[in-house]
Amino acid sequence: MFQTSYFNKSYSEFKSALESYDKNFKEDLFVKAIEVAENSHKDQFRASGDPYIIHPYEVCKSLIELKLDTETVITGLLHDVIEDTEFSKDELKKNFGDAISGLVDGLTKIDFLEEKKTTRSEKEAENFRKLLISTAKDIRVLIIKLADRLHNIKTIHYFKDVEKRKRVSNETLLIYAPLAQRLGFENWKSILENISFKNLHPDIFNRINDKIDNTFKNLEGSFIDLENLMREQLSKSDIDAEIHYRKKNPYSIWKKINKKNTDLNSISDIAAVRIITKSTRDCYRVLGIIHRNFSAKVGRTKDYISSPKPNGYRSIHSDLIFQKKIFEVQIRSRAMHMIAENGIAAHWRYKYLNKDSQSEGVYAWLRDAVNYVEEKDEQHLILNKTSQQFFDEQIYVFSPKGELFTLPVDSTPVDYAYTIHTDIGDRCAGAIVNGQESPLSTKLNNGDQVEIILDESTTISPLWIRFVKKEKVKEKIRYFFRSKRRREFEILGKDILNYIAKSKNIAADENTFNKILTKTDFKFKNKLFENVGRGFLSRAELDKLFKEMEDNIVKKIFQSNDDEERVDVLKYENGIAINYATCCSPIKGDSIISIMSYGRGLVVHNTICDSLGYYHKDNFYKSEWGEGESQSEFNSRIEIVIKNQPGALFSITSIFDKHEINIENIRIANRTKKVYTFIIDISIESSDKLKFVLAEMKTLSQVDKVKRQSINY
Repeated sequence: MFQTSYFNKSYSEFKSALESYDKNFKEDLFVKAIEVAENSHKDQFRASGDPYIIHPYEVCKSLIELKLDTETVITGLLHDVIEDTEFSKDELKKNFGDAISGLVDGLTKIDFLEEKKTTRSEKEAENFRKLLISTAKDIRVLIIKLADRLHNIKTIHYFKDVEKRKRVSNETLLIYAPLAQRLGFENWKSILENISFKNLHPDIFNRINDKIDNTFKNLEGSFIDLENLMREQLSKSDIDAEIHYRKKNPYSIWKKINKKNTDLNSISDIAAVRIITKSTRDCYRVLGIIHRNFSAKVGRTKDYISSPKPNGYRSIHSDLIFQKKIFEVQIRSRAMHMIAENGIAAHWRYKYLNKDSQSEGVYAWLRDAVNYVEEKDEQHLILNKTSQQFFDEQIYVFSPKGELFTLPVDSTPVDYAYTIHTDIGDRCAGAIVNGQESPLSTKLNNGDQVEIILDESTTISPLWIRFVKKEKVKEKIRYFFRSKRRREFEILGKDILNYIAKSKNIAADENTFNKILTKTDFKFKNKLFENVGRGFLSRAELDKLFKEMEDNIVKKIFQSNDDEERVDVLKYENGIAINYATCCSPIKGDSIISIMSYGRGLVVHNTICDSLGYYHKDNFYKSEWGEGESQSEFNSRIEIVIKNQPGALFSITSIFDKHEINIENIRIANRTKKVYTFIIDISIESSDKLKFVLAEMKTLSQVDKVKRQSINY
């Protein structure tokens, strides 16, 4: 009937399986797909020397074992025909329809043959981008791709090129094994991980595998005793359950060694007991029975039934100590076991998957990944950052309304806020976790209820990037501050040009700026302003740009008596285009002058600052505390010497309290039997208020000396 023995032997079995679970099975289409695959690949061979058709056959077989629909199975048969044969996309669409043609196209790699300069990493990143975007449209694309990789990794030992073996193995560990885990394909994940791990690190693999085998032999006798005792106790409670025993795989042990920073000999739970019951209710009954009759490790029970993993995995895990040996016990129902083994395929209805509201939370990670790769242009980041999201373990948190959200482990309320909506993240001012107000840096735990406190006046803090977990959130914060810095420098640059123009009696208007622009290499005025604001053009260069206009102006005989032009430093946010010098720590009210610093913008100094002598006068810009409201409080430091008397420090802090001044830090700089010297950092509105407070302190009998200091961080 068929050209190859593979399908001749297995066709009846495949047909019976498809007919048993797919009511839309079309035998004629399935037969046609086999024939097209055989004809298209008939002169091709695998690295093993086998006919190439064995690969589509194995992919097809894996998909049928998962009970996937006929369209998916046919796509598995045809997934390489466009890429590796003369069979065209139009022919595929004509013979098999839009759905199958679309699935095959989603699996077909990008053609880079015409782009000779494209690197391998760019090609891999673009192919991964296409795979993710296609997967977001139809999850079957990813399932077929995993089946394809599964067979390829099983036969990777036939590759003669060692570097290629390692590259494919590394890619499998980095991308495909985590994807399989996310979809709940536990068996596939284990195969992908262990073969890849063995190829990359054969010595480590063999050592761990030997340890597992030896430990497993030592545990077998204890397991038989444990199984008998468990069956006896379950029988007394009329609970019908299967009990199995398995050893863990080498790669899972290797991950545990890395995560816990421990050694191989310290890993004890390398074997697991699995109890499979008829119902969820029986799972909890079994948990109660084993805890009553056996010693359980404290804090080592995890309930994934009430709080499932993001891939739908549900079980109860508990570590037992029996005959001085540790056994991990997994308790699950038969339905849970089916999902644990086959993941999404165990409860999948392909027609309705994309409409299933319950699946939306589970696959939020996929939407995030797709959004990330669609937004990013840096090819080298796509694989690293997006695949990292697949590695990260997940937690579930709840909104006050009971809505479920999936986040990476160690996520914070800021990650949660941006997961809800960008606007929520941008206006995030605080968080209430489990009914208690908590810092935005709080690490969330599984099952936490999180409420975000919003404030329209709140702006994103640069400190958030230190603790947020999601890469997408970090990118939003970076983008916000890149844009903000650019805008601040543009405004400062324009003001600097205004400052110089007015000092030379030149009209500071658009016509002047356009003339200056023509004398530079910049194409746009905003770029000119930004570079001036950043200090990339020296004062001498700026004066030169104005020189021609200055020479052409008829000097006024009577100069204006208006005050000289000054830079309003309160117009800008501290830390971006304006920075306050730590050598003199100026605060509002001080007489100030600013110095242009290359790449930083203006640095504001007190006019009595000792360090001003180190700078060239051309870099000075007269400045003032204008009408801006960018900063209401300033950091200042005072040094105070007080007598060693009861209540002396209280007298000082009482003055701060009376004037509503916040103490940021206080420390003892020196002490003797008679006096203590304190350094106190405060937040204060102006120099006038600081002078008043210092004067008031000097009236205290306990105070010997008090003076203002600079803050040197």
